[in-house]
Amino acid sequence: MKIDKNLIALVNRKNLLFFSILLGIMFPLIAWVVEINVQDLRFNIHGLKAIHKNNLIIYIVDLAPFVLGGIGYLLGSLIDIQFKRNRFLFLTQERNFNSLLNFAEKIGQGNYNADLENYDNADLSQVLIEMRDKLNKNTLLEKERNWIMKGVAQVGAILREHDEIEELGFEVIKFITGYLNAVQGAFYVLEKDENGEPILEMKARYAYNRKKYQLNRYKIGIGLIGQCAFEKDIIFRTEIPDDYMSITSGLLKDKKPTCILLVPLITNEKLFGVMEFASIEKMTSEHVNFVKENSEIIARTIFNISTNETTRRLLEESQQMSAELKGQQEILQRNAVDMQATQEMLEKQFVEVENQQKKQHALLAKSSEIITIYNKDSNIIFESPSIENILGYTPEEMIGKNDFFRMNHSGEKAVRKIFDEIIVDSKMHPVVEYMYVKKNDEIVWLESTVQNLLADPAIKGIVFNSRDITVRKKAEKEEAMRGKMQALSENSQDIITRFDLKGKMHYVNPKLEYYTGLSKKFSEGKMLKELQLDDTILSGWEDVIKSVKKEKKIVSKEINFNTHDLKLIMQVNGIPEYDKNNEIETVLLVSSDITSRKRQELIIQETNRKITDSINYAKRIQNAIIPMRHEIANDIHNFFLFYKPKDVVSGDFPWYFKKGNLIYFAAVDCTGHGVPGAMMSLIGYLLLNDIVDDIVDLTPSEILDELNNGVVRTLKQNQEGNSAVDGMDVAFCRIDLQSMELQYSGAHRPLYFVRNGELIQYKGDKYAIGGRQYKGEEKFTNHIIKIEKNDSIFFFSDGLPDQFGGPENFKFGPKRIRDLIEENVNKSMPEIEQIFENEFENWKGNEPQFDDVLMIGIRF
Repeated sequence: MKIDKNLIALVNRKNLLFFSILLGIMFPLIAWVVEINVQDLRFNIHGLKAIHKNNLIIYIVDLAPFVLGGIGYLLGSLIDIQFKRNRFLFLTQERNFNSLLNFAEKIGQGNYNADLENYDNADLSQVLIEMRDKLNKNTLLEKERNWIMKGVAQVGAILREHDEIEELGFEVIKFITGYLNAVQGAFYVLEKDENGEPILEMKARYAYNRKKYQLNRYKIGIGLIGQCAFEKDIIFRTEIPDDYMSITSGLLKDKKPTCILLVPLITNEKLFGVMEFASIEKMTSEHVNFVKENSEIIARTIFNISTNETTRRLLEESQQMSAELKGQQEILQRNAVDMQATQEMLEKQFVEVENQQKKQHALLAKSSEIITIYNKDSNIIFESPSIENILGYTPEEMIGKNDFFRMNHSGEKAVRKIFDEIIVDSKMHPVVEYMYVKKNDEIVWLESTVQNLLADPAIKGIVFNSRDITVRKKAEKEEAMRGKMQALSENSQDIITRFDLKGKMHYVNPKLEYYTGLSKKFSEGKMLKELQLDDTILSGWEDVIKSVKKEKKIVSKEINFNTHDLKLIMQVNGIPEYDKNNEIETVLLVSSDITSRKRQELIIQETNRKITDSINYAKRIQNAIIPMRHEIANDIHNFFLFYKPKDVVSGDFPWYFKKGNLIYFAAVDCTGHGVPGAMMSLIGYLLLNDIVDDIVDLTPSEILDELNNGVVRTLKQNQEGNSAVDGMDVAFCRIDLQSMELQYSGAHRPLYFVRNGELIQYKGDKYAIGGRQYKGEEKFTNHIIKIEKNDSIFFFSDGLPDQFGGPENFKFGPKRIRDLIEENVNKSMPEIEQIFENEFENWKGNEPQFDDVLMIGIRF
């Protein structure tokens, strides 16, 4: 609060004593003059003596200077005491306000170690400190989790790029060593030595200097590497003994590290290797958690690579055997062709030509093979009648044409290649498989044995002996799929079981024994109720089977999975399996352990609850600064206040202040919304109160100039190097209901003035409060409007016109606001408020609210 220094100088104790004595002297002087005139005496010593002698009351009047001087002295003392008390209160409020602004600025800059100094409100101080500590804690936890997840994602990308252990190990150990700021790293994989004993063999190392006597192999239980593998647990040492060089940890270097970390690579309770890191700098629990989270992923990748190598070796052996069988098959086919040619020659000698042709045609028509002969230009010159039964085409439709276009792309490419090669080398007898389109557009698989008989005068062509192998290909595909599914099931981390509709178990993977101890041998073939499992498991599985049978679709349910040692939460997915008649035959139950996820959900829920409580408390603080409708109604009878924050707390706020005969009203839109916007709104509210309360008779433009100076000063935006751009848009009105005068000034916000149904727009200035490089010469414009009865004004923040929605997802727009005002100007202000609220909700539809919404309307 500002105090007039001239007034202070005038009413201090000494001046009051002087003026009181001076006033007191006036009384005896006046009395002396009156008495001298009445007694017709001269104004001298003799005259004064005479009037005192003749009128004793004059003596009493002579005491007036002393009496009034004493009274003045007492009044001055009282005024001096009250002034000192008011000054003390003002300095206390100013200190509290500056402390709060300084604290809010530090928190906004991310300084969560800031203290709220010199603040007298202990309750509010404690709440703000707790809110700061919660924000700091959540920020640190989120930063640590993001750091770990970023590293895990990069390790996952490295694992996907490599399928060889040595290369994968080097890239992984190189990345993790750098990510931890460690100096050395090593990657060990569990192998078997010459005697079949398990050993840990180094496959990769990074920034590693080995001595000649140091080992690259470690037995289980020997040294720190072997001990880590034996215990299947992390070893983390920060106190390294002086004789560290004698410890066979694998991380020996001329300079002793300050800490070493050894992490086993385990998945499905099976050890696959060990990772080792050494660091000059201290490692934190964050580093240990990062390596721990990656260890199981790396172990699973090692397992997959080992499995793929085994599968690749078996596939190569299978292909070799298949090639040998095909070679034998070609020999048999050639023998069959030779025998057939011999038989045909004998038949030609002993049977009439006509009868032989009919018999041959009948045999070919009923044959399971199609014989097609192509000339060297790949056009068909002969087609056996059996093609009609197998593919639906008649021989006449095929002869003289090329049918390669009916094959699939890869099949056509393979056939053309074989066709070109066999013309060059007639000794070849290749076999090719391809897909072929039948006449009814059905796709079938054909296998053709190809021979070059162009030199044979009876044939003169390339012969394709083709047969339908669609059934075989489907069987091979189903068998391969069944094998893959079996492998996936056996190595799955979930419990996979198969029950028929009566509750009999037909299959279970090893995970059931892992969780419950119940082996595959003592569970398959038993009824559900005969399984020695907890009732919660049995009843949960039974409910899922019944639901799948009833609903005939996949059913998911969470159940408590209690064993002797564990209390878990499982998500059970029931999948129906159908027979040939499309009836449910069995139900596949996939039980996934979601205990960790549920715990994380509880932690997240608790964290969200704490954050929500803090924000709700902030809302209660913000609500305290928002004017109550009944307070405004005491001065303005016909108005509305449409206020809809986007979040719990808002960056927009209405401001109302009454001072004497003047009413001040403003719609303030601070930078941002939510908690950051709410912090700015508190700064704006306190600055406006201080400006209007302390300074006499300012115009709205002068108030906005002072507000701009206050924001720039508070946020230090006038200091070199400060890049803060926070500020606020304001629509500010000062209303004098006695003189019927309205003054308006706007920072980026307009005022809509309506008289006799005509709307006039008063535009605000094109710069905001704060958030710009303050030069000092920019002043806000002041508009003065004489108001009459039934005139209306409307002002608002940008949240309403900027809202997206409508049929084409456009902004609500200022024109729509003006149209709604003009269409409903004759209605009451509460009715207009309801119209705007309904229009806003209908326009927004399913779109999210874009910003805080604030609109104020007043009718005089």
